[in-house]
Amino acid sequence: MMNGYKDDEKYFDMKVNLNLNNIGEFKNFREILFSGKFSIENPKIINKLIPEYKKSLHKDFKFKWATLKAMSIIVTAYPEHLKPLVPTIVEMLKDSDWRTRKNSLEFLGDAGLVCYELISEYMDHIIAMLDDENPNVVCSSAYTISKISLNPKCNNPKKLINLLNNKIKSKLLLIEILKNMSNINPELLKDSSNNLYEYLDDKNPEIVIKALEIIYNIKPKNISYTNAEKIILKMDSNNKDIKISALNTIAELSKLEPEKFQDIMPEIIEFIKYEERDVKIPAIDTLNNICHLSPSDVNELDLEVYIDTTDYELKYSVMTLLQTLSNLESKTAKKYRKIVEKTIEDDNDSIIKKSIAIMGNFGKFDKYCKDKYIPILKSKFLNSEYKKESTISLIKLGYVDKKIVELIFNCIKNINLEITFLKCVFEQYPYELLEDLKKHTIKIRDNLSLKLKNAKNKLVNANENIEKVITSQDIYDSEMLSNFEELISIAEYRLNEYENTNNRNIKLGQTLEISDEECVVLALKSECMEVELEDGRQVYIVPKDKSMQTILSNELLDFVDNNQDNEFDLYKLSHEIMIQSLIETTLKDKRV
Repeated sequence: MMNGYKDDEKYFDMKVNLNLNNIGEFKNFREILFSGKFSIENPKIINKLIPEYKKSLHKDFKFKWATLKAMSIIVTAYPEHLKPLVPTIVEMLKDSDWRTRKNSLEFLGDAGLVCYELISEYMDHIIAMLDDENPNVVCSSAYTISKISLNPKCNNPKKLINLLNNKIKSKLLLIEILKNMSNINPELLKDSSNNLYEYLDDKNPEIVIKALEIIYNIKPKNISYTNAEKIILKMDSNNKDIKISALNTIAELSKLEPEKFQDIMPEIIEFIKYEERDVKIPAIDTLNNICHLSPSDVNELDLEVYIDTTDYELKYSVMTLLQTLSNLESKTAKKYRKIVEKTIEDDNDSIIKKSIAIMGNFGKFDKYCKDKYIPILKSKFLNSEYKKESTISLIKLGYVDKKIVELIFNCIKNINLEITFLKCVFEQYPYELLEDLKKHTIKIRDNLSLKLKNAKNKLVNANENIEKVITSQDIYDSEMLSNFEELISIAEYRLNEYENTNNRNIKLGQTLEISDEECVVLALKSECMEVELEDGRQVYIVPKDKSMQTILSNELLDFVDNNQDNEFDLYKLSHEIMIQSLIETTLKDKRV
């Protein structure tokens, strides 16, 4: 947005008497603002506006500001229409009013971001503004070049860093410019990230805070232990803002390289216990990223008080931590089961979604939770706001019904929009049903590919001048096919893994010859996957590695007599004999 005039947004809503059918010279700056906003929806009038804009750029500050503001709106959609005015705006970089120089730079940044050809020949003029006497203009120049560097056609954007280091002698001004650049183009600073750690030793707290914010923005990879330690030391600063900035930065970097920060877990836990709220939240976020390295350490905390709070941000951070812990099958998370069950009826949708995810993790490892949570999650599934979260959790609990399958298939048809959800589904889907899901996915992929191919052929046959449409369609098709291949690969990897695991599991009694007429399949209900059929009946699918095809007890006893080498095996077999007796009795009673 263009700056330089107070509360400029309100002028867009003011009524004006501009005659758009017969555009004449603008009477006031409000008419100019209105024309820019209106021309986005009515591009035919832009060519009529150009001569009037040129006149306005030579009037007082308000007219210049409003014209640049209107043009900054138009340039995002129709940059080529404004090409005749670019030389005039470049001349305005010499204006005596620093506000006009600043606003002109910002327009050129907007223009270069969407259409590099529009300003490419004027880059030297823009770079020269780094020598401007006004620090606001210098910052705008760096900000403008940063925006332009985002355009793929911009050549060698990283040379800007060297220019800034050579031209700007004020450390505070330089770090402010670098921070602005990191907000819009963090990649530009990654190659020079090592220089940023030197600023952490500065005595000026403002410089240290901005340096931490830049490191947070650019998220440098392969950070050294020495530089990680420099950031860690700032957690102990007496300056609260430095402490919070350091924790925020650590929370972000620990997502990428948690091992670099694993030793600070005791200190982070102390922060959560005793520090004030603004420090607790980034500390909890950091703990969430490193807790998998030593989950038991979190037992020192009593998190219940932070869940039972009206402070949403604090509650959300704690619920995120519990979601991570519950996914690790941690006892730490289990002790908060009752209060998590309360949050399923929270007033905030984000908290409810966290509760749903945690319930799915609890039920995945605990039969009691599984039986209790399936009805709750089925009711949440009926709410469109929680359908996807509930689906993932129900799948984790081994529950799949027709409605869940329909939702998954519908999402597969819109794969480009739903890929994140679908990856979670494919990573958790029951092995016993995964082959069918893979086949349906391949079928949907092939049908959609055929439809897209036919639609493209029709366009080509109807009109030869549709190069842009075809290019756009090609990009969409490529993304779609790539997403399909990713889902199919996940399914194939899991199925191969499952098959290899089963092949390695040699079960007791495997060498016995079992008659089909005299055998039963034995499995715990908690090990089965519950599936609802179309007619409403419930059936149970028994995983091979969780069940036992067994014979009657006399034959089993013969097997015991011939296999007495392993005492533990004998213990297991004697237990099986006892179960077989119960089965035998039940079968006999049924035949009577």
